[in-house]
Amino acid sequence: MKPKKKKYDVIICGGGLAGLTLARQLKVTFPELATLVIEKQSFPKPIATFKVGESTTEIASFYLKEDLQLDSYFKNAHYKKLGFRFILGDSNQKWTDRPEIGLSDFPPYDSLQMDRGVLENDLYSINKLSGVEIIDATAIKDILIHEDAQDNIVQIKTEDQELDLHCRWVIDAMGRRLFFHEKFKLTKKMEIAHNAVWFRVKGRFDMDDIVSNENRTYHNHVPNKNRFYSTFHIMGPGYWVWLIPLSSGHTSIGIVASEAYHEQSTFSTKAKATTWLETYEPDVAKHLENFKMEDFLRNRNYSHSATEVASINRWACTGEAAVFADPLYSVGSNMIAYENTCIVDLIRKDLNNSLEENHVQRLSQFVISQNEWLIDHIQGSYPYLGHPQVYTLAYLWSVVIGWSLDCPQMFNKTFLDLTVKTQLDKENANIIFALGRMKQLFKDWYNVANNTFTFDYIDYLKIPFILEIFKKNLEPNKSLETLIADRIHTVELLEEFAQVIFLIVVKDVMPEKLHLFQEPVWLNVNAISLDADSWEKDGLFEPKTTPRNLKNIENQILEVIQYKSQTKEKIDLDISIF
Repeated sequence: MKPKKKKYDVIICGGGLAGLTLARQLKVTFPELATLVIEKQSFPKPIATFKVGESTTEIASFYLKEDLQLDSYFKNAHYKKLGFRFILGDSNQKWTDRPEIGLSDFPPYDSLQMDRGVLENDLYSINKLSGVEIIDATAIKDILIHEDAQDNIVQIKTEDQELDLHCRWVIDAMGRRLFFHEKFKLTKKMEIAHNAVWFRVKGRFDMDDIVSNENRTYHNHVPNKNRFYSTFHIMGPGYWVWLIPLSSGHTSIGIVASEAYHEQSTFSTKAKATTWLETYEPDVAKHLENFKMEDFLRNRNYSHSATEVASINRWACTGEAAVFADPLYSVGSNMIAYENTCIVDLIRKDLNNSLEENHVQRLSQFVISQNEWLIDHIQGSYPYLGHPQVYTLAYLWSVVIGWSLDCPQMFNKTFLDLTVKTQLDKENANIIFALGRMKQLFKDWYNVANNTFTFDYIDYLKIPFILEIFKKNLEPNKSLETLIADRIHTVELLEEFAQVIFLIVVKDVMPEKLHLFQEPVWLNVNAISLDADSWEKDGLFEPKTTPRNLKNIENQILEVIQYKSQTKEKIDLDISIF
């Protein structure tokens, strides 16, 4: 297949998820632009394609359905997702005895399980029908970047010829080839390697099948065997295993681990992965005996960042060609949504002759900062993955932070407008420093946890204040006044939740200190820590905000966890932090 022109407005090098969604977004936003996508592989791609990134969050789902105008397509072609699901505790326990966090019903705003082979083939067809030019089976030899108003040049090689294609904008969407990273020395690697392997099996790999139908308590937590439609995270120290259902009739299974806990060489082949599962997740391994692995892929030291992902010289990176954080919480497609939307905004300003270097640098740094914050936040939790007490509160904290601070960015594109972003950031002042404090709190707690509370099953959207945060922050088309008012209220809830978590941790590891927290309790969340000797010096008891009652959130959390005090005769349940 040969290109139709020698000069294009935009050439996207790479026809995977990042490149094809960017092409679609450009066509929706600027129908008149001459856009070319160049893909090394041939279409159609295999249905069970070698791609990771099947699970999405609400951010990516909004981008795919609304910004790309593909809502009806996703309703018909891919599974609606029953949220995240976490299986915690000792993997040698009976499956139904392990603590579980997940949803019982499909959430008010959909997220998706994407079958990548199906999706990329369909995006190819959708783009072609809308007028995007795509050439496949074509290799990128080189990309020549020129300054000022000169064209950039993409040098390609087909089966029978080599061509120079001119364009104004050129985008690297070639994944882990990291073309611009190598060309401009952009890569920032992480200190500790995190590795993944994954494969697919044909059919419905449903862990509910190993549970007797007579166990009505377990099955009634999630009626109609709908657990299968969740993104499963089966967790232990330093690792997690995913299970993701795909609309092509496959189930995706992956092992993800920190090199500090599990060397990739211990699960780097089909045989080794099977043995690893037998050791660390025997129930999964036992069920896997009924299936055959259809493919297998490894990704070593997958996290990376960059010094720059866009330039005033009209080049940019998207997808894994830009940055990649971690598969946990399915943030990869979120980053594609941010990256592509930034690129579209830069092209818009260029078309209006208003593109300025400071704006390019700001959006480039926004992408990099988002990614590095995710790496730090997510990979900092790997030591206590699977710990029922620590991970439970850490996840509930993480999910409300994501919905509160990240979702409004995509649903209302606040990151594109510096004035709007500055005003919203101002309202984060009472909580932003506390994010680091809370991250350290969970790490320190894990090292000394006494496990004074327990639970069997938590539906996190049945906790009223969490559902309120979900609904309030997943709304598009808000006025600036509404965005600010909602941010103020949400930050207040976060401030209260942080204090409740802290008091739960104090009760667990140093109950003798509880007398210092007399009712009504109100603390400085920016001074939270487990170092009791520093509380006075850091100003823990000198809050900077107006005191409010913590009982509402405290009572809601104590509805889903139970304190225990073990005696020879019984376990007594305590109903208060104090």
